[in-house]
Amino acid sequence: LNQITEAECEFSMEVSRNYFTRLLKSVVITALITFVGLLSLFLHLADHTGDRCAGLLVAILILITMFQTDVGLGTITYLIWEDYLNLSQVVVLLVGLLETMAVHFLWHFSKQESFAS
Repeated sequence: LNQITEAECEFSMEVSRNYFTRLLKSVVITALITFVGLLSLFLHLADHTGDRCAGLLVAILILITMFQTDVGLGTITYLIWEDYLNLSQVVVLLVGLLETMAVHFLWHFSKQESFAS
């Protein structure tokens, strides 16, 4: 059945991939960046609102930069799993930023209200 004639050539190649490197470079690093960005939410709001926002924004900017890096797969016109991971982490950090702004607004609004009474 699989007889090779003189005009044909059979070629076989085994391809493998080291998943540890990709996992370390994408998942672990982006998770660490997100975690460190979320750690800024533990700063006290009254004294460090700007620091909280800056920490979250720096983490978002780093993730967006990593989102734009070429993974060596050629031209891809759709999102791959790493893109969804980065987008979900940016959304988590944006929720933290919105929470900081909302609590900052409520904090100062309650202080102004207590001065008015």
